[in-house]
This record gives sequence, C-alpha cells and structure tokens, in this order.
Amino acid sequence: MHRLSEVAALVEFLLQNKHKTFRPKKRFPQGTLRYNLHKKAEATLHSGVDLRTAVRLPANENLDDWIAVHTNI
Repeated sequence: MHRLSEVAALVEFLLQNKHKTFRPKKRFPQGTLRYNLHKKAEATLHSGVDLRTAVRLPANENLDDWIAVHTNI
C-alpha cells in the first residue's frame, strides 16, 4: 500500500509541474559572446539539420582508431 502512495505522489508531482524542467534553463546576458554562441547553436540545432550527415567519420579513417584518439578517459 505504501508503494501505491509513492506512485500517486510521483504522478501528482509530474502533472502539477509540467511547465517546469528538472534542470534550469541556462541564461546568458544578452550581448556577450556566450549569448551569441548559445543563440547560434540553438538556431543550428533547431533548423532541421541532420547531424548524422554533418558529423561524419573522415574518409580513410578507422572508426575504432578515431574514437581511441578523440576520447578522454
């Protein structure tokens, strides 16, 4: 019975806070470099660009080698 009340509380929380996000949206002061970069990235990502075609493995590169060189562990 206790589990049912937890689920009910979660559902109530989710329905009441639909307009809120779990992570606050980032706010950058207008006119700053960060603001301009944020707006450009936002416009690019929402413009319908297919990221699979924009980000490709360079020709004559092995995927495993490329990942090994370009990742920090």
